[in-house]
Amino acid sequence: YPTVLRAAEAFSRSSGLWRLLIAGGGVEQPELETFVAARPALHGRVHFLGATDLIPDFLNAIDAYVLPSIREGISNSLLEAMATALPVIVSDTGGNPEVVVDGKSGLFFPVGAVEQLADRLLMLYGHRDMRERLGQQALRRVSEEFSLDSMVAKYEEMYESVAGHRAARRAEVRKALCGSVG
Repeated sequence: YPTVLRAAEAFSRSSGLWRLLIAGGGVEQPELETFVAARPALHGRVHFLGATDLIPDFLNAIDAYVLPSIREGISNSLLEAMATALPVIVSDTGGNPEVVVDGKSGLFFPVGAVEQLADRLLMLYGHRDMRERLGQQALRRVSEEFSLDSMVAKYEEMYESVAGHRAARRAEVRKALCGSVG
């Protein structure tokens, strides 16, 4: 989260009307709160929510979602944000590039690149139409590629492919060993 806090500080130089909500908690939270307290540009704008069951409510109330991970698998919180039709800004690490198509269903920035994250925040802040387009594409992508129905269909396709390959291979082996397929 230091990356997103530094980006928020840079972003605040160009924009006055914004809030940053940080959900979850952890051992870094006191250090992050100290960082915020030492920066007047962040006072009253950064809110640490801690652990909460209200994530769906917050996702429906915000304008954009940021995942500034250093390392990441496929993030459930990213999928949830995209399923809420939020525009997403994610670091280009781990599973994020598998989930988000840069410029289409979200925006990337390099891990730790504070200025690039701030630029992307400003881009979304100033272009409501872009937020809406990216959010709709995010919803479409997560629905088509990561919904339970699409995952089941992909597994079925994979199993059928493996089974078909095995049957064909078995026939080849039988032919080679026995001289006939039957």
